[in-house]
Amino acid sequence: MLRLIAFAALGALLGGVIVITVGPPDVGYAVAGVALPVFIMTSVLTLVARSVGNAVGASPQAVQQAKDARRLGVARVDALRQTGTQINDQPLCELDLTVQPLHGAAFASTMRTVVPLTAIPMFQPGTERDVAILLDGGPEVAFIDAGELAPAERSRLRVPARASVPFLPVEPHRRIVDGRRRGPLLGVGRAGRPGRFALFAIVAIAAAAIVVVPYHQSVAQAIAALEDGRLRPDLRRPGRSRRRSARSRKRSVMTVWCRSRSPPISSSSRRRSPWGTRRPTGGSTGMARSPTTARRASNPNRRPSSSPGRTSRSTASGR
Repeated sequence: MLRLIAFAALGALLGGVIVITVGPPDVGYAVAGVALPVFIMTSVLTLVARSVGNAVGASPQAVQQAKDARRLGVARVDALRQTGTQINDQPLCELDLTVQPLHGAAFASTMRTVVPLTAIPMFQPGTERDVAILLDGGPEVAFIDAGELAPAERSRLRVPARASVPFLPVEPHRRIVDGRRRGPLLGVGRAGRPGRFALFAIVAIAAAAIVVVPYHQSVAQAIAALEDGRLRPDLRRPGRSRRRSARSRKRSVMTVWCRSRSPPISSSSRRRSPWGTRRPTGGSTGMARSPTTARRASNPNRRPSSSPGRTSRSTASGR
């Protein structure tokens, strides 16, 4: 399950990178920011689980079932090695054991288990410990406290030399549940490896597709740009550009036509306005001027006469 989550996070991370490149970068950064920590954490946990692959996982119920069935024996520690992995600040060690069951033939095996720092003297080479054999014939064993074996039983058990007994390897990533070996859902090892890789690839591609599909148009534009030899797509709209060009040409044609229809304005027909700009006179534009406008134009210093209403009132008052 951890591997599935790790590959799903990897696919989402790749999809986020694609979205950052061709789509809105804010969405891509958000997806990548979530997928990257998940991928790192699941990868680390997967490596830790691989390092404890040869560790014998025995539930308390399995140990109690072995005690009730009297699947007991004596194990001698032939070697103690550290693996470099610590779980809860306790070292994970590899033990070479030679086991003499209470009933059955002796065998040798190698197992991994967490050895507390305070219990390391109890696992020195040459030390013998009481064990419970979880399955008939081994090789999975679990260390138990002394006293489970009767003194008479303990005295008749002699552990032979390691070289004189068969070696039974512990199947990695197996747990003993209800008297049976149970492995992970997808399995490990060389058996079924192509199928697992295909499943992981499908999960990664599906996760990437979920992220990229909402922006498929941007992806298509980026692919088309790469085919044209460009790194970025041309986001300009050709239709709108053509319409703008047509309107500009039409406006230019109209301007030229209007200028051709209006009569030319000579420099002699221009007079300077009070604000410093030159403006054409009434006659230069071809417009008819009223008599009042003509008189004002001929005598600009002449004061305007009073209105007819005021004249009549002043005449009336004089009378």
